[in-house]
Amino acid sequence: MDFSIIAPAVVKYYEIFIIAGDAGSSQPAFAYLKIEVSVGGAAAPGFDISSIFDHLGLYLGLPALILVSFATVLVLVNENKFVKLHGILSGSSWILTTINLIAGLTKIPINTWFGVYPPIIHIPHIILGITGLVTGLLSMLFGIAAERRPAKITGYITLLCWWSAFFLGYFLNSNLLLL
Repeated sequence: MDFSIIAPAVVKYYEIFIIAGDAGSSQPAFAYLKIEVSVGGAAAPGFDISSIFDHLGLYLGLPALILVSFATVLVLVNENKFVKLHGILSGSSWILTTINLIAGLTKIPINTWFGVYPPIIHIPHIILGITGLVTGLLSMLFGIAAERRPAKITGYITLLCWWSAFFLGYFLNSNLLLL
């Protein structure tokens, strides 16, 4: 298939996003292409605050991971001294992850969830993220109830799941993965 794009006369920075699918099968495969074009030497736009609410791990997932990792280190150093700060940081991490999940569910069309990215990486990314969210909630509830052993186990599961989901998401969105 050939197509042509005629550059507009307006000096501006443009992003072209193309989604293509194979309608010849019962389970169409999708691919996408994002092209950035500068017409007349226009500069790329700077940071847009609304992009924080995109389902992007670097803006929501990474800060959540840093918070929960730091909270874990603090409670390992001195549980009695840092238990309140641990709760605040871990709770903040859980809230950021919940916002990231909601952004992913609302911004990405459901019919493209398993078609744009390779399912071998995307499905584990989703499963790990949701598992971490559920175990994080359980860990928070166990922590509030002062049940230390189940809180630690579910907390470590959360940490492992979220870091794994983050790296899988990184590979999904990087140039390391060729579709």
